[in-house]
Amino acid sequence: MSHPRRIALNAVALCALLAGCLEGGTRVGFTDVDDDDVVDDTVVQIDTATPDTDDLDTTPPPIDTADPDGDVMVDTAVDTDTAAGECVPGARRCLGNIVEECDDDARWRAVEACGAAALCVNGICGCQPLCDGRACGDDGCGGSCGECAANEACLGSQCVCQPQCAGVECGPDGCGGVCGTCAPGDACNGLGQCQCVSQCNGRECGDDSCGGSCGTCADNEICSFGACECVPDCDGKECGFDGCGGTCGQCPQGQQCDPLQQCFTPPPVYRGVYVEDRWSNNCNTSGTPGADIDGVGLFDAAGNLIGHYAQNLRSSIGDTECGNNDDDPDAAIGAPDGTSVSLEGGWLLGRFGQGVTIEAGMTVTVYEFDDAAGGTADPYAVYLATNPNCGNNPNKYTTCLFLLNDLLFGTQSTVVPSSAF
Repeated sequence: MSHPRRIALNAVALCALLAGCLEGGTRVGFTDVDDDDVVDDTVVQIDTATPDTDDLDTTPPPIDTADPDGDVMVDTAVDTDTAAGECVPGARRCLGNIVEECDDDARWRAVEACGAAALCVNGICGCQPLCDGRACGDDGCGGSCGECAANEACLGSQCVCQPQCAGVECGPDGCGGVCGTCAPGDACNGLGQCQCVSQCNGRECGDDSCGGSCGTCADNEICSFGACECVPDCDGKECGFDGCGGTCGQCPQGQQCDPLQQCFTPPPVYRGVYVEDRWSNNCNTSGTPGADIDGVGLFDAAGNLIGHYAQNLRSSIGDTECGNNDDDPDAAIGAPDGTSVSLEGGWLLGRFGQGVTIEAGMTVTVYEFDDAAGGTADPYAVYLATNPNCGNNPNKYTTCLFLLNDLLFGTQSTVVPSSAF
C-alpha cells in the first residue's frame, strides 16, 4: 500500500529546510488517494522568513524511498535546478557519464549510468574507443584505431613493416633491411635477383667467370691471360712471313722463298753473252793476236733474229803482244760488217738490248773471222752471263756464267739447252 501523504510531507519538509520552495505562508492540500480518507483542509503553516543560516543545517535528510513493505517508491535522481525552457519532456542529456531524461514535469532525472567502457554522448551511452597507445586494430567499438601502410601489418595494435622479399634474392626489403646478399662476383639486379658479373675489364678473350667468354682470338692466335697472342705459323716452312710480323727463316744466298715458303735456287736469268779467247797467250806459238770477233747475234727458237750485240758491257782486250791493232771492243757491236776486235787472250761481254733475256731453245751465233774469212783460226769459248759484272768476278765460272760451247773456230751457232736453267 502506498503512502502519498507521507511522501508529500517529507517533500514539504525538505523544501522548507532548503528555503527554496515556498514564499510566505502557503496552504498545501493533500488528497488521500485511498478510498476512505480524504484530507480537504489540512494546512501546514510554514515560516518563510529567511532563516539564520549560521545555525541551520542545510543538508537534506535522507529520503526514505521504500515503504515498510520494501516496495520502491520513486526514482530519487531528480535535478531541480534546470533553467526554465531547458528541459523538454523526453529529451536526454549527459551529466558526466550519466544519461539524464527530462520527465513530464520538466525535471531531469538520471536514467542510466554508462559503464567504464562506455561514453555518454548526446544523451546516449555509446562505446568508448580504446585507442590510447594504439596505431591500428580494433578500437573495441567495432571500429579501427588506424590503418597501416601497404607494406605493414598490424601486430599488437602497432603497425609493423613487413619485408617484401617474396620471389627475390637480394636488394632492399622495404623496411630498411635487405632480402639477402649475393655471392662474391655476383651483383643484385633491378629485379632483386643475384646475377653474375662478367669479369672482362682489360680482357679481350677467355672465360668471363659467368660461363661466357670475353672474346675470341684469330685463328693464328691463342688466349693467354686474357690477351690474344699471335702464334707464328712456321710448321714445315723454311722462309717467308710467319703470320705474326716475323719470318720463318732466311734462305741461303742465291736462293729464294717459293709460295710454299720453301727455299729454292731460282733459275738463272741470262741477260748477255760472254765470249772468251782461248789464245795461247804467246805470239811466238800462235803467231796471231787471238780470235777475231765481228759480232754476236741472238735468234729465237724459230730462227728469227732477236738482235745483235747492242751494248758492250765489259771487255778485256790484250794489245801488248803480236802487234794487235784491232783492240776496239765496239767493233763487235751491231750486225757483222767486216770489222772485228782481236781478243788477244781477253774477253768480251755484251747484251742484246734493254730487258732482253736469253731462254732455252734460243740460238747464239758468234761471228769470227777464221782463215777462210781472212782471219786466223784461233779457238774461243761462248758463255751465257747473268749480269754485266760477271767478267770481272773472280768466281765467275761458278756464280754467273754458264758454258754454252768451247773451242770453237770461225762463225758458230749454239742452241741454248734447258740444262742452263
